[in-house]
Amino acid sequence: MGAQAAHTFVRYVVLFSFAVATSFYLGAALLLLLAAWWLLKARQSSAAPAKQPTVPPAYEPRVFNTRLRSENYSDVMRLYEQQLAQQASAPRFRLLVMTHYGVQAYGAALAVSQRFRQALPVEFSTADLTLHAHLYTCLGQPQQALEEYTHLLAQGHASAAIYNNRGYAYNTLAEYLLAFQDFNQALALQPTMAYAYNNRGLALHRLGMSAEGRADIEHSLRLDSRNAYAYRNLGMYHFDQGDYQTALSLFERAHRLGTAPPELADYLKQTRQQLGLS
Repeated sequence: MGAQAAHTFVRYVVLFSFAVATSFYLGAALLLLLAAWWLLKARQSSAAPAKQPTVPPAYEPRVFNTRLRSENYSDVMRLYEQQLAQQASAPRFRLLVMTHYGVQAYGAALAVSQRFRQALPVEFSTADLTLHAHLYTCLGQPQQALEEYTHLLAQGHASAAIYNNRGYAYNTLAEYLLAFQDFNQALALQPTMAYAYNNRGLALHRLGMSAEGRADIEHSLRLDSRNAYAYRNLGMYHFDQGDYQTALSLFERAHRLGTAPPELADYLKQTRQQLGLS
């Protein structure tokens, strides 16, 4: 090999070695950067708070303004009836029904609901039927309500509201086991339904499972703290346990909410008598 060829060979060897070394150091540097990035991400993940599970919103039933003065109520009803006479429509029938219902004029609400059902049967929806049945319960006719709810369920219109309302009718008839089964169905469809927990709690209490019943009622109040029926039912539990002072405070709280659940006035009277207040 000549001197020039040897020189060229040595130069290539040096360049090749430099390239290999450069590639090695670049690769090592890249690996170090990747390792540092991985460690940083791991530290951030461990430092970050654990992601909380999504909590479904609490059930919030519709609330209607029921504080119409008697003179305003008459005027409003007259106006609504005039509008309905001019043109019968589902929204106008519903407005009239709900206004009567809001002031606890249940007989008038049922009468309008029946007119609605006859005049516009195609537009009389499942929700309208559910309220129609509930009005029978409000009027002290739970058996008629049961027939309406059972017919709806037989037609495939299963919903949490229908099961809960039918269970409430069973509670009114002291059919607590059937009521309990319906409330379970309602909660399977709507697990945050405050009314169903409250009503199931009363059924359990009446079935002799008072501790479980109290837990259900208290849970319903955590979901809806303004349910007068739940305060009434919890008051009934304490009344039956002989804790009249607690019962009285719960009955009075139910009364202050501006509604008048069935039996509330009688329980208030009996509790005050037990405490020697009247």
